[in-house]
Amino acid sequence: MKIYDDNLSYLEVKSIYTQCVYERKTYRLDRDKKNTYHNAIASELPKTDPLFDRFYKIINSHEPNLKLENLQRAGINLYLPNTKMFHHTDGPVITTLFYINPIFDISEGGETQLVINDEIVCVRPKPGRLVVFDGEIEHIATSFATMPRITIFFKFWKTRDNSSVGRAPS
Repeated sequence: MKIYDDNLSYLEVKSIYTQCVYERKTYRLDRDKKNTYHNAIASELPKTDPLFDRFYKIINSHEPNLKLENLQRAGINLYLPNTKMFHHTDGPVITTLFYINPIFDISEGGETQLVINDEIVCVRPKPGRLVVFDGEIEHIATSFATMPRITIFFKFWKTRDNSSVGRAPS
């Protein structure tokens, strides 16, 4: 797992959050695998969406081996406050998550919990933070207590060239 901070200004995060929560009209119940729901409401992020290009450029600046030709899926997850989440894996992909919440208050929750070596490792939802990890790691999103939680995700099929992406150097 790798974490990259300070990818977006406060004003960018706030503007994108507003777009995702109040202006985007195409959300649906999310599911990565047959019969496996995450309790997220998701919206696809097509390559024609201006947000797609903005976020892919950030990913590529940190992880140049994540190529568009290996993109499996991109989208926006919206979790309503106090939503019950479930542990899951994303499959044989490299998962990237951007936290699009204008504030971070530890009492709100909202972290991503990854199960690594039978321990839970938490990634705090710092505004504009990018986390990159192996999608076969079991993980769970936690909702915020009082506001919607937004993440923008890109998932890339694993290849020989990107198999070490998202792993900290040994």
